[in-house]
Amino acid sequence: MPDESPSAFSWKSALDQTFQDFSQHVADYLPQLIGAILLLLIGWAVAHCARIASKKIVTAFDTVSAKLFKQHHTKNELFKKSYSRIIGQVVFWCVILFFAAASANLLGWNVFSGWMGGIAVFLPKILTGLLIILCGYLIGNVAQSLLFNADLKVGATQTAVLAKAVRIGILILAWVIGVEHMGLDMHFLTWLVTIIIGILLAGACLAFGLGAKGMVANTVGAQYIRRNCRVGETIKLAGYEGEILEIRQTCIILDTKDGRAIIPAKLFHEQVTLVSTVTEPSTSTAADASESK
Repeated sequence: MPDESPSAFSWKSALDQTFQDFSQHVADYLPQLIGAILLLLIGWAVAHCARIASKKIVTAFDTVSAKLFKQHHTKNELFKKSYSRIIGQVVFWCVILFFAAASANLLGWNVFSGWMGGIAVFLPKILTGLLIILCGYLIGNVAQSLLFNADLKVGATQTAVLAKAVRIGILILAWVIGVEHMGLDMHFLTWLVTIIIGILLAGACLAFGLGAKGMVANTVGAQYIRRNCRVGETIKLAGYEGEILEIRQTCIILDTKDGRAIIPAKLFHEQVTLVSTVTEPSTSTAADASESK
């Protein structure tokens, strides 16, 4: 005979009621769960495409700048690849976080959605700051390439120092602006970086000035030579005596008995110069002298 006690009946009805409630909740919650999973899958696809696109943009810009500015200096290819990979990963996870916040909001997870919402509010600042840093990196490379390929009339060492100093200054400035845009207090660091950039630029200007000192002196000396001498005159300068063949921008070329002598023009106003004009007898004078004989 079956047990129809009140306790047995209450257990069975409670289990049935629990199963029905669970089934109803699953049925009500299933569309939201499916939507959240689809949203995460879409977010993963978009993040993957954004990562590939960002890496290609950085690589393409480096390639185009190398072709346009004819970069001859050695570059660290491993650093370039690591930099593009880091940018790609940052873009990937930023997009993933955005879609994760949207999925949590769809599921009604208030705690998680509130936390992710705070990150989503802060996310545009992070992306903008990273974009500023990236632009600083690219602009620094372009500036370095321009200085390497510019005809500065100074030594290779001074050109390399100036180019690297400008690139480092642009990178530091971009980092400071990008981090400040993210919302971090960088007043002390900004003040310190400003001093460092000023010192670097002053050193670069000093190196450039010292390297261009000889060129400026030769240019001024060439101007003095043009005012006081003419091509064809005979002068004695720096121990060399000969006829002036050509006066260039920074030097003077003499035809000496030992051959052509190229003398820096700055020696003209640093040393005593003897200028003598020797005129050859004309044809008529030579003919008269022969007739008198």
